[in-house]
Amino acid sequence: MPNLPDKNNCCGCSACIDSCAKKAITLELDRNGFYYPVINHNLCVECKACEWNCHILHQDEIRRNDRNQETLFSCWTTDKDLLRRSASGGAFAQLASDFLEIGDSLVVGAELGKDGLVRLVVIDKKEDLWKLQQSKYEQCRSEDIYKSVKKKLSQGKRVLFSGLPCQIAALYHFLHYKNLERLFTIEILCHGVPSRYLTDLSLRLKRARSIHSYRTKSKGWYDGNRTVYAMSDGKIIEEISTQEDFRFKSYLTYSCLRKSCYGCRYATMDRVADLTLGDFWYGGEDKSDYQNYDGTSLVIVNSSKGVFLWQRSEKLIKIPVSFEMATRNNQAIYMPTSTYPLILSDDIYKIKKMPVVFQAALFQNGFTNSPIRSLLFKMFFFPLRRVKAKEKAKLTAIVRRKELDKLKNRGKINED
Repeated sequence: MPNLPDKNNCCGCSACIDSCAKKAITLELDRNGFYYPVINHNLCVECKACEWNCHILHQDEIRRNDRNQETLFSCWTTDKDLLRRSASGGAFAQLASDFLEIGDSLVVGAELGKDGLVRLVVIDKKEDLWKLQQSKYEQCRSEDIYKSVKKKLSQGKRVLFSGLPCQIAALYHFLHYKNLERLFTIEILCHGVPSRYLTDLSLRLKRARSIHSYRTKSKGWYDGNRTVYAMSDGKIIEEISTQEDFRFKSYLTYSCLRKSCYGCRYATMDRVADLTLGDFWYGGEDKSDYQNYDGTSLVIVNSSKGVFLWQRSEKLIKIPVSFEMATRNNQAIYMPTSTYPLILSDDIYKIKKMPVVFQAALFQNGFTNSPIRSLLFKMFFFPLRRVKAKEKAKLTAIVRRKELDKLKNRGKINED
């Protein structure tokens, strides 16, 4: 039988599924709410194509960008409609819109479907761009997308592929770095993929039909980390604050991510995509010089193709920033999520059996909506959180210093 990565290493990219001509592999939820490939032994012919196309098993073949080409920017689009519908500064939407103007061009991105699942889909016109906008804090299903992109490239189409860093690496390895002339890639900075059970429990607590969006700008970008729900009666209701938002607060504890996310191979400055996008969470006193109230994106240009995409987007306000500024409040740029009080990923199936009130308290790691539970968690969890916070600060400081030293040695910066 094929020897695919175990649950500590599999990122759920689905490249193995696209590799199987016999359709012997499917992506299924495990008891903890994470998607993993499952092999049907009755259909498998042991051709090992899934192994051959697995980027996790072939890390030595993954190409990293030349950091001498790396440049960092804060930016936002001047297109007010695109900016309004984007989670941050609208950089992706503007880049994708400009790309679609080239002709014979397609864009791949994540869409939140009516069934509540997030999938990578292909669009070929600007009118559908809204489907790919906004952040989606879910595992993104990507079955069939690699085969589809390979076919489109062979037909002479230009493809702008956006996804998580692991999905970008999966695509490149699936193609084995062939026929890449018309392929451009954008990776979205990722803090880790949470268990699907977080969504299920949040819908139950909120008595909602589905998640309408994972962020909102109704109070501006700075206060946008709030979930918006679609209720059974058709109403759209958003959380009052991040502190009151069970799902977002639970996600921000990073206690129930895929096991592979804690050791992510792509959360490093040695990037795999042409462009890297995220939020520009800069907290300096001069932040007004670099941020827009309605949303600010961070863009890292990593390659010559990235330069091409970046330079042809004339509707973006582009402000050069330093590595120190970009990474001050964004660990995902240079290292994986790390050092948190509780890691619950292996025990979610046990937590499901508890009363909902205790489930909510555990997932939030001390961030709770109830004053009584808040008092209990201040007594038991907050001391532990302070210890872990010190450990994390020490670790991240070491990694950031190493990256800054690399830049200094190459002459890209003169001081921190």
